[in-house]
Amino acid sequence: MGRDIRKVLLIGPMPPPPGGVSVHLSRLLQLSENAQGLRLSVLDLRKRRWFGKSKQSGNWFRLLYELFTADIIHIHISKPLKSWLGKISKVLGKKLVYTQHNLRDLENKATLQIMKDADRIIFVQEPSPFPGNFRDKISVIPAYLPSIENPPVPEWFKAELQAYPNIILSLSFHEPGRPTLHEGKDLYGFDQILEVLPRIHEKINLKGWMLLLIDPNGTMTSFYSPKMDRVQKQTGIRMIFINEPFDILPVLASCKMLLRTTWSDGDALSLREALAAGIPAIASDCVPRPQGTIVYKTGDLSELEEKITAVIQNPYRITFRQPDFSQSIFQLYSSL
Repeated sequence: MGRDIRKVLLIGPMPPPPGGVSVHLSRLLQLSENAQGLRLSVLDLRKRRWFGKSKQSGNWFRLLYELFTADIIHIHISKPLKSWLGKISKVLGKKLVYTQHNLRDLENKATLQIMKDADRIIFVQEPSPFPGNFRDKISVIPAYLPSIENPPVPEWFKAELQAYPNIILSLSFHEPGRPTLHEGKDLYGFDQILEVLPRIHEKINLKGWMLLLIDPNGTMTSFYSPKMDRVQKQTGIRMIFINEPFDILPVLASCKMLLRTTWSDGDALSLREALAAGIPAIASDCVPRPQGTIVYKTGDLSELEEKITAVIQNPYRITFRQPDFSQSIFQLYSSL
């Protein structure tokens, strides 16, 4: 390998399951094929595997080799381990980049430590207030990256679509077996959706509608399945809870809307993909949302009900094209 090629080791999750961060890393790796002067790879600590552009390995010698020979370490994990990984990277003489994928936990010890150690910090949306101590090394780069793959539509979905052509889609990404809570509430707000749909059904007959909730790790199955059964019997809305890895891209075009009912968030990949596909996207205002998003006050069920009802009564398709933010990331690497 020529000396002009800089090796970048990304540390974070890879699919499956597909989540905002894992899909971001997978796509960044794919898009790096055309990045001049850079060679990217990913180390997934949970899987204990290294992923290159065209191969992968679980061999510990390969994992250590990639760690020691990298020029840049880019950390994408949120757990306290990130601060230790940051320290190790600096001891090894590496340039350190850290991405903060949400606006939570900005004041905890691990986050403050890795931001202190990092050469550059990426926020996926502008924080407020802006961390003054690190202002000079922060870049705001949204997490959305375009997909270069076209996965097929699942056969079971085609059959369901014939009977239920009107689909409301929402998804979450809890840790396996551990719900992600925000002040004691389900971070992703599926409960809000199940609360407002029966209210809407009292005013508008939702026969022929489907609610598709995706929780790829199955963490909330026992909590939501009974509630979904009750709502289905009460309204006749088809309820499907997917508790395994699932790619929303092939089904997005068939949906009538996407809901992002979160209490806290990052730069939600699903939201930008819906906007890029022309799908109405309704989201809480807990963070700034991309242009085209229909926002409602976080946690306000009446306003959520109003926004969903408006889209049902006045369906539309407007495409909001999304930039390829990978180029900004590659430029950041090249500047180190």
